[in-house]
Amino acid sequence: RQRITFSFEIEALDRDGVERYVVHRLATAGYNGPFLFSKRALDFLYRTSDGIPRVINILCHKALMVAFGKGERSVQIDHVKSAADDTEGVNIPGFNYMPAMITLGGLAMGAVLVFYLGRLYL
Repeated sequence: RQRITFSFEIEALDRDGVERYVVHRLATAGYNGPFLFSKRALDFLYRTSDGIPRVINILCHKALMVAFGKGERSVQIDHVKSAADDTEGVNIPGFNYMPAMITLGGLAMGAVLVFYLGRLYL
């Protein structure tokens, strides 16, 4: 027995590249109907996958399964969100609360310090 391995690194796709990639994958699978993904779903897919084809494949597969399970004929943003929630290691876009929490914590500590020093020296 011999084991042969192959490694190839490709760059992440841009937004248009993601759309072309999804169209190509669907056509390769034999689909020739109207495009299945809404614009918002594709935008979210791009942001969530960071343009990485392997992640795009996983998210598209799961999003298609969610849409099918709900009896819908097209993939909407909520289907891709469900797919992303179910997939480890994907970048789920949204508001990052950590910087805001650090800023608020710093402001609160500063206010306490000003209050304390004001009482101490006045």
